[in-house]
Amino acid sequence: MPDKRAREKKREIPHVFAILLILMVVALIATWIIPSGSYERVPLEGTSRMIVDPESFHYTEKAWLTPWKFMTLILDGLTGAAMVAFAVIIIGGAWEVINATGAIAGAVKNLSRKFKKRDYMLFPVLMFVFALIAAIVGGAELMIVYLPAILPIVLMLGYDTMTAMACVMVSAVTAFAVSVTNPFTVAIGQQITGLELYSGSWYRIILQVVFFFVGVWYVLRYAKKVKVNPESSLVYQESKAYAVQLEAEREEEQICAPGRQVMIGITLAAILAVMVFGIIKWGWYMNEIIAMFLLAAVLSAIVGGIGVNKACIAFAKGASSVVAAALVCGLSNCIAVILTQGGIIDVVIHSLASVIVFLPKSVSLVGIFIVQELFNFLVNSGSGQFLITMPILAPLGDVVGLEPNALILASQMGDGLTNIMFPTSGVLMAVLACAKIPYQKWLKFILPYVGIMTLLGSGALIIAQMIGYA
Repeated sequence: MPDKRAREKKREIPHVFAILLILMVVALIATWIIPSGSYERVPLEGTSRMIVDPESFHYTEKAWLTPWKFMTLILDGLTGAAMVAFAVIIIGGAWEVINATGAIAGAVKNLSRKFKKRDYMLFPVLMFVFALIAAIVGGAELMIVYLPAILPIVLMLGYDTMTAMACVMVSAVTAFAVSVTNPFTVAIGQQITGLELYSGSWYRIILQVVFFFVGVWYVLRYAKKVKVNPESSLVYQESKAYAVQLEAEREEEQICAPGRQVMIGITLAAILAVMVFGIIKWGWYMNEIIAMFLLAAVLSAIVGGIGVNKACIAFAKGASSVVAAALVCGLSNCIAVILTQGGIIDVVIHSLASVIVFLPKSVSLVGIFIVQELFNFLVNSGSGQFLITMPILAPLGDVVGLEPNALILASQMGDGLTNIMFPTSGVLMAVLACAKIPYQKWLKFILPYVGIMTLLGSGALIIAQMIGYA
């Protein structure tokens, strides 16, 4: 017995907080080793956004971060990610209010009954919806919304939490990586390079279709294996515990009357439609998304007839259940804060960009793709990464002879694909925390997919260069 306990302790997976703390310490040590340097920032023409001046790089006096300064920067990281962190908390609370009406429990029961004999069809349908939204507006933060909505259904159908997580992340992140009209990457890149807005969409649409089917194949391949043999799941114990928890909650809740359930469903569908339209048409972001979820919670409580006190108790319960996920968002942001305060982010991109000049023209786009994948670990923000790297890469592209749209495609794929694996992604870590999936197990699942997509992306870029994609 003692030997068994010792083996279990040895196999124990580090908590996500411990992983992020280790990465923060590594970042601190990196600031001691790498010299400090920076680019000057200038306004992007016609906007208030600041971009780097590619000719202005210079080394600066070393910005030494002491262990004490390191500890004080943790709060800066948390506050810097406050918008996403509080969005996680509010969305968690809002979902619990909706859940308290019994509408979700009823919908889960109905859907699981309808899809019981053709449950595989559910995943391509869901993935298409998630991918379509990501292809048009980006909206990576919406993954925090999708997962709690589909988790009960996926578990009820006999799959695991990894399947639900993959359904959301693989579809949305892959579509984001080759987004057709993403205002946070494509639009900024084309504005910096002087291209017509959203030009070259035809090639990105083709890639959307190809990448979508690869993603569906990868998710269904795993899902079928789990359905046949649940113990083959990478998160068998975690999924079992989660399913028991959801079942206990369903037993405590009353399923609302069919009429109320339909009204709540129509209300939620209308709010989601307005939300997507607002993001596309009016440039809505996190403030408006949060407001719409609060509205959804209020209207659901009224239609469901659960009363003010019960709604408030449910909101507090839901918010408290995702506090750890909100903290993960802030802690993952601490890594970027440490690297920025240590003055080494610009040094890293300057060094990586300098290597691209010496690459053969035939593989320069692939080199930029890989550089952006690596840099995404440091700056896990599409718009933030483009504002830093595109002004530097665009002149390099002119020197090497790269088409601007091909250069933007390489950059957006590099920024997008590794959002699905790097622990510096606040959204990824928050969604993992919500699904109660250990980061190492997710990495084991997703690394082969990232490898496949990197090869496909590299091939797409070589073709783009060969056909003069403009």
